[in-house]
Amino acid sequence: MIEQNYYAILGVKENASLDEIKKAYKKAAIQYHPDNNTDEKAEELFHQITIAYDVLKKEKTRKEYDIDLDLIRDPYFCDTEKKVEKILQKLDENSNRLRNELKIKHLKEIEEQLKKSSEEYRRRLQESKQEEKLYQETLSREDDRIERFKRKIAREEEQNQIIKEMKQQRDKNRAERNIARACYEEKLEEISSELKRRRNEHRREKIIEITARLNSKEGKGNKHLSKKI
Repeated sequence: MIEQNYYAILGVKENASLDEIKKAYKKAAIQYHPDNNTDEKAEELFHQITIAYDVLKKEKTRKEYDIDLDLIRDPYFCDTEKKVEKILQKLDENSNRLRNELKIKHLKEIEEQLKKSSEEYRRRLQESKQEEKLYQETLSREDDRIERFKRKIAREEEQNQIIKEMKQQRDKNRAERNIARACYEEKLEEISSELKRRRNEHRREKIIEITARLNSKEGKGNKHLSKKI
């Protein structure tokens, strides 16, 4: 129930606009802020001003507040509210009485239901134990199968490791053979180049020797002709 008029607290009319409400709030907040006002009631007034502004600044909460404010001003509403409070109080009393009567009336039925529920629970518990036993056996079989599978994977990994090492050794041997072949070809190329060089040198020496012989013969022929003359 509304105990204070928020419009009066802010010092504005009930049909005031939102801007007017904001201006009034700022003015009142500055005036009654505990840092600016040392009066004992300043803090309480500042708190009321803040609550009033929080309600009136939003359209939805302001409409709800206006409706409540109109109802409070209606004298019929006040009488009706008192009657409603009495009716609600009486309903609470009757409700408590009915609850007690129902508790007593249905106590045996509840006990029977609890007994049946307990028996059903025991039966289901027994079934669950049997199911759990079967489940444990299944788990044990699955564990054995997983263990066998792990051993198989380990063997396969070991075989793969051996194959990998064999491939690495094969690649290493192939690389060594390629290096040896390259060295052999390089050496062979060097020998071939050396043989070609020596062959060319020998050929040049032969040519020089033959040329020298020819020149020598031509010289002797010329001397013989000079003597005849």
